[in-house]
Amino acid sequence: MENQNRLVTRTEMLAAVIAGLISGGLYAVQAVNPALGSILGIFAGIPLFVAGLSFGTVTVVLSALIGTIGCTLMAPEIKIFGIYIIMHALPVAGLVTLALRNRNGVFYPIGRIATWLMGYIALLFLGADTFLFLTKGISLQESLHDMMMAQMDNMIAQNQAMYDSLPIEQAETAKEQMGNVMLTMANIYPGTFMISAMLSLAANAVIAMHLLKNSVRLSALRTTFDFNSLTLPHWVAVAAVVSAGVSSFIDGHIGFVLANLSILFFVIEMLEGLAV
Repeated sequence: MENQNRLVTRTEMLAAVIAGLISGGLYAVQAVNPALGSILGIFAGIPLFVAGLSFGTVTVVLSALIGTIGCTLMAPEIKIFGIYIIMHALPVAGLVTLALRNRNGVFYPIGRIATWLMGYIALLFLGADTFLFLTKGISLQESLHDMMMAQMDNMIAQNQAMYDSLPIEQAETAKEQMGNVMLTMANIYPGTFMISAMLSLAANAVIAMHLLKNSVRLSALRTTFDFNSLTLPHWVAVAAVVSAGVSSFIDGHIGFVLANLSILFFVIEMLEGLAV
C-alpha cells in the first residue's frame, strides 16, 4: 500500500515518467524523420495532459520536466528542448493547474482558462519580437520580411527560365505581385502561428479528456468541463476591436504587432460564439 503522506506516490511518479518519456519521444522524432516528427510533435502535449488530469498538478509538472530531459537526451544535436518547453511543457502545466483549481467547490471557469492560454501565446509573440530586437537589432517583422524575400528570390531563381520567356514588363509585374503576396504573408504570419499554437494545445487537451472520459481519477479531480458555458472577459472583445482599429491607421512595427494580436483576439471571440 502506497504511503499517502508522500508528496508523490509511486503510481504518480510512474505515470509522470511514462507520460514524460512518451511526450518527449513524440517531439524528438523530428531528429530522425523531420516530416513525421512535425506531425507527431503536435500531439506531444497529450501524454502530459493525461498524466496531469489523472494525478494532479505535481504529476504534470514532473512529467513536463521528464519530457524536457527526455527530449534533450533523444535529440541533443538539434537542440529542440527549448521549443518543447515553451510550446508544450509550460503551457500544459499551466492549463492543468488552472483546470484543477477548486475554491470552495467552484472550479476555475473554462473561459478564464482559455483567456490564460490566449495571454500566454500573446506573450510568446511579444517576447520573440523583443528577443530579436535585443539580440540582433531587428524586429520580428523585419526578420519575417527578410525570410520571405529570400524565399521569393529562391523561387524566382528556380523558375528563371519561365521569367526569361516573358516580356520584361510582364515578368517584372509578376515578380512585384509575388513580392506583395510574400510581404502580406509575413505580416500576418505571427497571427496565424498564434492561432495554430492555441488550437493545437486546446486539441491536445480535448483529446486527453476524451481518453479519460470514463476515468474515475479525472472525475475525482474535476467534476465537469462545461464548454457550452465558455465565457470570456469583456476586455477581450474590446481589445480585439481596439487593436484591429488602431492597426488599420498605424503602419510600421506597432501596426504589425496590433494587427497580429487582433487576429488572436478575434479568433478566440469566435470560439466563444461557437460554444454558445
